[in-house]
Amino acid sequence: MRGLGVIAVMVAGCYSPRPAPGAPCNPDGDCPAPFTCVNEICVDESDGDDVIDAAMADSGDELLDAEMPDAAPDGTGLPLAPYLPPAFQEGGTVAWVVATDVTVDTTMLSSSSSEIEVVATPQLDSDGPELAVIQVGSLQIMPGAEIRVTGTRPLVIVAAGDISVAGVINASARLGASGPGGNAMLGAGAGLAGITDGPDDSGGGGGGNGTMGAAGGTSGPAPGGLGGVALATMVLRGGGAGGTHTMRNGCPAPTFGGGGGGALVLVARGAVSLTGRIEVNGGGGPAAPPCPVSSLSGAGGGAGGTLVVMAAGLTFSTGAILTANGGGGSAGAMSAAAGVPGEDGRDDTTVALGGMGGGSIGGRGGAGGANTTAPGDGQDVTNGGGGGGAVGWIIVRTPVGIQPIVPASPPAVYDHY
Repeated sequence: MRGLGVIAVMVAGCYSPRPAPGAPCNPDGDCPAPFTCVNEICVDESDGDDVIDAAMADSGDELLDAEMPDAAPDGTGLPLAPYLPPAFQEGGTVAWVVATDVTVDTTMLSSSSSEIEVVATPQLDSDGPELAVIQVGSLQIMPGAEIRVTGTRPLVIVAAGDISVAGVINASARLGASGPGGNAMLGAGAGLAGITDGPDDSGGGGGGNGTMGAAGGTSGPAPGGLGGVALATMVLRGGGAGGTHTMRNGCPAPTFGGGGGGALVLVARGAVSLTGRIEVNGGGGPAAPPCPVSSLSGAGGGAGGTLVVMAAGLTFSTGAILTANGGGGSAGAMSAAAGVPGEDGRDDTTVALGGMGGGSIGGRGGAGGANTTAPGDGQDVTNGGGGGGAVGWIIVRTPVGIQPIVPASPPAVYDHY
């Protein structure tokens, strides 16, 4: 990927997740084992010289401190959930059983289920978008059932008891449509649009969140759009959108890059058990529309969103998975016909493919980020391909001493209270 993708990490403090490479060194120039302080950044020397060289290339100003908000005890022995005001911490009384597909719209604050109420509240951090909140006594999603979440606000579900997911909670983007709370074009973490220089059209950059998005493909003198920056987790928000394809006179106006994956928080005052899946993946870069006078470049894929699971206990069964994968970039068009879209982020550990290009004209799109694989750049040809979207964040918060092996792509960041 063109340019270094700086990984945003949670820093130590009263809210301290397991250290990760890329975190700043402490004031004494030390890092937790097994990391070594190089140029004020913690790196794992076992990862090789490339990682250390990358750290040497970065300045402290470029590192995003992704610190979760502190949470004070609520008087019951359980800490407050991050992002939520105190009035929404305890959950409700309804035993919500989802046996058939349900939709939740965080813009309209509505649901196809008559059992629950969706309400809005500001985040604790005033810089964050307003939240949609569902409070229940317990939540049980049966096998084969899905909660599909859309809208502009992040969603928080708070249960006074247990949460069991044998089906699916889907807060992912679909092509240019962002997930709930996913960032729109030009929003936080968005990739930059491709540009036009004479006959050349470069690809849009992929969206950023857990890491930086990938660059769009260069076309002649027109550089590819840069990938979106990595985002902090101090406020709850989804992934960055991909940059759009280029604009030309006589061609349809650019629409959107891939949508950013949604932002979703599950809080159980009891336990969470997962035999199904929860996904906040980024959308694939949409295809450039057909143009009668020219052909256009590809759009960037959207970044995976942000998923936080907080519970007194966690259990995961074989086949269960949490995903915040990036979408693939779309291909540049080979002629006046439309381009080829990138894949939406996948619900496993494999990368979403970019749209297939056509050789010397119409570059292929870059693959989205997944698991520990970085997103790929768009191809450098006439009508460059869009860059792949980055992975998002998966954060698991449990009591000290409880750290289950969570099947997740990207790997989960653990935090204990």
